[in-house]
Amino acid sequence: MQCRFGIEYDNIKNVQVARENGELPKENQGLPWGAWSEYPYFITHKGTDYMRLYTTHSNNKAVTKYFVDGVEVDRETAKAMCLKSEFSDNKPTEVVTVKVENIQNIK
Repeated sequence: MQCRFGIEYDNIKNVQVARENGELPKENQGLPWGAWSEYPYFITHKGTDYMRLYTTHSNNKAVTKYFVDGVEVDRETAKAMCLKSEFSDNKPTEVVTVKVENIQNIK
């Protein structure tokens, strides 16, 4: 997945449009959880570090693989083992927050 980081959320065009049409609150409400440890790159929450990434929407798609006890499984198998809220509705998102420990490579 291709992402950017170090972005000011309120300067993203789609965020500005969503604020204008009422999809988002008129003013930024801050982080829903955690606290910035190094703004605008890293968030810390309950002792875990996360990196804040911003999607590019430029013909790239995140590739997700699911594993159970080290064995790759399909999405439906993984979904049956998780909370419904842990799977997205596939709507485009502007922001992705990833545990630093899960980042394998940054190019």
